[in-house]
Amino acid sequence: MMSEEHNQTQEFELKREDLYNYLSSQHMIAFLDILGSADAIMHDEFSFFSSVYELFGTSKALCEQFGEQLHFSNIKIKAFSDNIIFVQAIPPHCSYVEQCSIIGAMSFFTSMFQFLALSKGILIRGGITVGSLCFNETFVWGKALVEAYRMENIYAIYPRVLVSPDIVKLLVNENSHPQCSIRMLQDIDGQIFLDFLSCMHQSSRPWLISYVRGNIQRMQSKYADNIKVLQKYAWLETYLHRFQDENNITEEMIKESIEADQKLHQDILAGSL
Repeated sequence: MMSEEHNQTQEFELKREDLYNYLSSQHMIAFLDILGSADAIMHDEFSFFSSVYELFGTSKALCEQFGEQLHFSNIKIKAFSDNIIFVQAIPPHCSYVEQCSIIGAMSFFTSMFQFLALSKGILIRGGITVGSLCFNETFVWGKALVEAYRMENIYAIYPRVLVSPDIVKLLVNENSHPQCSIRMLQDIDGQIFLDFLSCMHQSSRPWLISYVRGNIQRMQSKYADNIKVLQKYAWLETYLHRFQDENNITEEMIKESIEADQKLHQDILAGSL
C-alpha cells in the first residue's frame, strides 16, 4: 500500500517537474480576437460562423502546405469562441538569428491570417509577445498568455495586432538578419503593430489596395448605423492610405492593376465557353 502511494506521489512530482519545465520555457504567442463575433453568436448568424470556420480551416491548411517552406510547421493553433491563439516554442539556447527566424515566421503567419480574415469581411485585433507559457492539448497558462491578452483586450482597440516591447527590443538589429521578415509600424498612440498588408508580394500591392478599399466601402455601407464598427473601418482606411503612401503606389498603378485583373477574368471566361 505504501509502495503504491509512493509511486503515485513520485508520478505527481514528475508531472510537477514537467509543468515547471513548461513555465520556464520561452514561447512566442499571438492572442487574437475576432471583432463582432459576440453579436454574431448571440444572433445565430450562421454565415459569420461559416466564414470564421473556413478561415480557421484555411489557416491550418497553410501550416500543412507551406509549413516547411515558410517555417510554419511548428506553429500550434487553438481556437475557443471568438479567440484564436497561435503558439510557437523557442528552443533553449537558440541563437539570436534563430529567434529572429521564429519571430519572423510567426509574425508573417499572423499577418497572412489577418489578411485572409479581412478578405472574408472579418476584422482581427490582438497582441503578439514572447514569454513563459505552458501549452498543450488541454492547458494554456503563463505570463506570455496574460500579456498577449492584455495587449488585445486593453490596448489594441482597432483591427491591429500589437507587438510587445520585448519583441521590438529583440529586433533592434533586425536589418542585419534577413531571416526576420516582420514589418512593424508605429501608430499615432505610440503602439507598435504588425504591418499585415506587407505580407503580400510587392507586385500584387496595387491590386491589393483596390481589393481592400472595396471591402472597406462595402462594410461601411453595411454598418452605416453602427458607430463602433465604423470607427474600426475608419482606422483600417487610415492604415490603407499609409500603406499606399509608404509603398509609393499611385492611383494610376491601382487603375492598371484593376484593368489587368478584369482582362484576366474575361480571358478565363472566354476560354471556358
